[in-house]
Amino acid sequence: MHVTPLGAARDSRPGPVVGLLLTLGGMVLLVQAWIRLWRSCRGRLALVRVTALLWSAPLMLAPPLFSRDAWSYAAQGTLAALGISPYRHGPALLAGTVKQAVDPLWRHTPAPYGPLPLWWGDLLAHHLASPLLLVYGHRLLAVAGILLLGLSAPRLAELGGVDPARTSALLLASPAVVVNGVAGLHNDILMVGLMAAALALTPRLPHGWMLGAALAGLAAAVKVSGGMVAVGVILLSLPIGAGLLVRTRRTVGVGALAGVVLLATGVVTGLGHGWVSALSVPFMVTTFSPTAMLGMPGRVIGTLLPPVLGAIVLLKVPTGRADRALLAVGVLYLAAVAALPAVRLWYLLWPLPFLAAVRLSPQAEVAVVGGAVVMGAISPMSTLPFGIVTWTGAAVVGVLVLGFRAGVGPWRQPRRTVLL
Repeated sequence: MHVTPLGAARDSRPGPVVGLLLTLGGMVLLVQAWIRLWRSCRGRLALVRVTALLWSAPLMLAPPLFSRDAWSYAAQGTLAALGISPYRHGPALLAGTVKQAVDPLWRHTPAPYGPLPLWWGDLLAHHLASPLLLVYGHRLLAVAGILLLGLSAPRLAELGGVDPARTSALLLASPAVVVNGVAGLHNDILMVGLMAAALALTPRLPHGWMLGAALAGLAAAVKVSGGMVAVGVILLSLPIGAGLLVRTRRTVGVGALAGVVLLATGVVTGLGHGWVSALSVPFMVTTFSPTAMLGMPGRVIGTLLPPVLGAIVLLKVPTGRADRALLAVGVLYLAAVAALPAVRLWYLLWPLPFLAAVRLSPQAEVAVVGGAVVMGAISPMSTLPFGIVTWTGAAVVGVLVLGFRAGVGPWRQPRRTVLL
């Protein structure tokens, strides 16, 4: 049997360790280059977009990195193409590479995703036989999410009263998006793009709330958490000083339209609404989270907290202030992620478009920028025990904060912008 040098290195004991160290070295270079870009890009939107394209292009051609979720997408689409409901059966029913590439944790579980990405996977599987080509086909959904973010970022920045270039730098070129969105190939990036587009377009048209509600429904058709962006659609579409009755009417209208779009997506694609019964699948493997440490009471809190906070936001946040609406949605998504009994790194993409588009205190800005760095920097260790990843992430955050306060390391103000 012919063994390539890379294959031999992979199968040897030191091979994976050396590979991890090289990858982490590359992450250090990416982090340093991005922070220098972010600190020097004010007013230079074209530079940010070109840089994001140059950094992302090689990763678009590479297989998925740091996660095997894309192989699950390919297998679930194959099930749908064979007439087997991916909401009732897992990839274990399949044979060959498309099954073997799926993480063993998820081979026997149904799909927890909405009908939109599964319909795309079904369409791909009808025309492509290679599992690798199926995965590359799913990367087109990630690219669509990035494009939506790129088009929405300047408008969100305008609504929030901040520089469009810096908002775009966080949403297009940050390690969080480049590593988890482009390289990691998660459905979340498409959901986040639809969420951003919903809030970017809502204030632009006389009845923009209808378009925003429809996009919120489509975001929920990717992952149900995308539907919470309807809270922002409601706030952005209300006049200044809207009272309880006006808020209630608009909430009913937006919620009804988003729900109709979500249900219609399941009907039109023929996949139905079986995802509802599979929503708990991602939480079968518990990771570090505040609510997970509380056991069953924590799960109850995690289930009730997002809708309760959403109701409070709808009742209390002043209308007529776009920046307040964006901040409220960002905080709502951040709280929702914290309430989940299992948190993955890419879940922290959910609040990013809204927190990146508002003026924050220096401390909050450090937290958002540091979080975007950590999300990318520790992704190569996502397959290690979660405790190791948690402590490593905490150490990285500590170093970043100290470096920022001292003005050293990658936080130094650059003399020129570096493109890698």
